[in-house]
Amino acid sequence: MQPFGSQPVTSFVFWTKAHNKPGKKAVYSVAQINEYPALANAFTAVYSLVAVWISDGPLRGRRYPVVIFGNLVAIVIFMLLVVTPVFGPFSHRAPLYIVSGIGGSAVPLTMAWMAELILDNAEQRAFTAAAMNTLQYTFSAWIPLVWFQQVDQPNVTPGNRAATVVGGFNVIVFTIIAILDHREKKQKRKNGELTRASVLADSPTAGSIDGSEKRLPLGDEEDISPMRKE
Repeated sequence: MQPFGSQPVTSFVFWTKAHNKPGKKAVYSVAQINEYPALANAFTAVYSLVAVWISDGPLRGRRYPVVIFGNLVAIVIFMLLVVTPVFGPFSHRAPLYIVSGIGGSAVPLTMAWMAELILDNAEQRAFTAAAMNTLQYTFSAWIPLVWFQQVDQPNVTPGNRAATVVGGFNVIVFTIIAILDHREKKQKRKNGELTRASVLADSPTAGSIDGSEKRLPLGDEEDISPMRKE
């Protein structure tokens, strides 16, 4: 998701510069061209912090609702970038660029979610983390060259369409992962195979299989031996 989700916002600076035509009065000053795109970076930073806080706080460690929500919003924003005229008033398109940063802000949550999904397998977790980072940088190398070339900016409607499609694919994949994870945990609870570490990852306050609000004594967090069903 990261390479596609982070690209639409890169058009913001090209969009402001494209309004200034040679021989005519500048629509945006040099300061505005440099400062307006910074609003998108500020939004992404604030939203990323809020998303992590919601995931760890009100959602009690659940990652998938925030990740899927971010993708759903990104799909809407990318679609609006496709159907909205490229050139027009600042209020018509600039807010879309600012909010479009939400498409690439879920990386910390997806990494944390991945580590929790395979909590009991250190080798698999290390391999998956390396693969995720490698694929991210690999895709980041060619996506801008194919879908968001500078010579086409800010007229990169095909790239925005592609980002919309990828966002939809992400929603499907993340939903399937969440469903399979829920089924796996349910089966482990039924068989009494759920580890203490998995319980902690699934619910910060869970101290027993039945989900009662009981915290584990200090030091028990390191015990990952299988828990028997009460």
